Amino acid sequence: MSKISVLELCAGAGGQALGFEDAGFEHAGLVELDGHACKTLRFNRPSWNVIQADLNEFDARPYSGVDVVAAGLPCPPFSKAGKQLGENDERNLFPAALRVIAQVRPRAILASDYGVSKCVPYLDFEMWASLKATALLTRTQ
Repeated sequence: MSKISVLELCAGAGGQALGFEDAGFEHAGLVELDGHACKTLRFNRPSWNVIQADLNEFDARPYSGVDVVAAGLPCPPFSKAGKQLGENDERNLFPAALRVIAQVRPRAILASDYGVSKCVPYLDFEMWASLKATALLTRTQ
């Protein structure tokens, strides 16, 4: 049996990636903008496909068919601790994540819940239905 593949968005220094690895998943790619985090990922796991890229510009079509898209998106655009600028915050990567999910068409999605109710304006429910993916939300609140 082949391993379940995962594409991680906003991978950071790899905490979630280690969990996926321990659970037996195979990383198709880890997308991260921060150069220091990418250096850490490459140092600790030289075999991982670490992609230093802006999620807004990342083309996920080569990863079409990956089993899981995992997204640890930044929370400041919606967080009570932030300015709550939502769609006007340049750190709002929710629309970019939806685009990546549409390109990949994974069997499952794992996304941080940083206030899903505030993200509802970005949800095109017909698109979500067409993905036929299961959304797995991790509670961070």
